[in-house]
Amino acid sequence: MKKTVLLLNALLFIFLLSMPFSVSAAPVKTPVVLQINDYYVLYTFPKAPYVDQNNRLMIPLRAISELLGSNVKYEAKHKRATIEMDGKKLVVYVGSKQIEINGAIQMMDTVPTIHESAMFVPLRALIDSFELPVKWDKSTGVVRVESDAMKNNERIVHFEDSDVPPKIADNNAILPISYRLEMSKPGKGKLTSGTITVEARNISGKAILEGKEDLHLVYFFDHTMATEMDTSTTDVEASRERPARAADERFTLEDAFASGQYNENLQYILALGRTFE
Repeated sequence: MKKTVLLLNALLFIFLLSMPFSVSAAPVKTPVVLQINDYYVLYTFPKAPYVDQNNRLMIPLRAISELLGSNVKYEAKHKRATIEMDGKKLVVYVGSKQIEINGAIQMMDTVPTIHESAMFVPLRALIDSFELPVKWDKSTGVVRVESDAMKNNERIVHFEDSDVPPKIADNNAILPISYRLEMSKPGKGKLTSGTITVEARNISGKAILEGKEDLHLVYFFDHTMATEMDTSTTDVEASRERPARAADERFTLEDAFASGQYNENLQYILALGRTFE
């Protein structure tokens, strides 16, 4: 009897080994390294901002430039991009350290690259060219850029017009540290959907009472926007749990999202780290 059981177990083991299966890779943990005004920039199409081998913060040129409020023109034939804002002009070239700021040639210490047809450039080039106020927080590794022109960005205006939170106590009480993103690909007759898990920390310097935390995520697609409701309406009930958070506490927020139309790319995920009164 014992030999029969061992033989059956061996046959079962061989059968399981012969069956086809696949293992899905875990979502990559991506650090949050950029903030524009009060908005933390989590995801940008086609890839989030990253730090290159020269320790320079690289950004997707079109995505970030549009958020900052500038105009971008890319000439594929010459591998050249022109960015204009507030009467100033910056010209950058793929694979070259040379840039032109209002016609004057200067040199960078790293080169723009192409990823999935998008040009990535060092953020410093935009900061210096357009004289944008910037602050680097050494303790968090986040670069904060101030841009008055962002207030005129159509996507931001649309969100802020529809954003009806309770009265805000602190716009910079919560720091998104990193995130993991899983997302479907756009397709004909398909909504782009996914889930995101954000690791965050209470940086307000005090405890956050129950119901007052608002790590608020905003998803911008090609033509539509998605975000949670902070207050209930006649059509939508605000149901997210908001437990109390101790001072300096780390916590995670999981959220699901979907585009409003078929076959849309996700362009941005922005986050506000605020609290309610």
